[in-house]
Amino acid sequence: MMKHPLYTYDDGTEVTASSVRDGKVRVYTERWDSEQDMFVNAEIVIPDGTVISSNGYSEAEVSALVAKYQKLAGDIIEYVQEKENERVVVSA
Repeated sequence: MMKHPLYTYDDGTEVTASSVRDGKVRVYTERWDSEQDMFVNAEIVIPDGTVISSNGYSEAEVSALVAKYQKLAGDIIEYVQEKENERVVVSA
């Protein structure tokens, strides 16, 4: 499965997305948390907002991520589809 980089925040949080399958994309969020001395991460399916996994984020943080990604779902899916189309190589 291909992962497409979406965004890196100033605090080092990285957001990537999977390939589109059945109109859905898995969005992965990960950042280093020095207070917890570990990477915190979450995997959320859009557009439906299903949380596949969450490690180190509070429930409120996960809820905020779900809301943000659902709001941006159309743009994220469109971006991933464009990136996947760029990878298509046509040979003569």
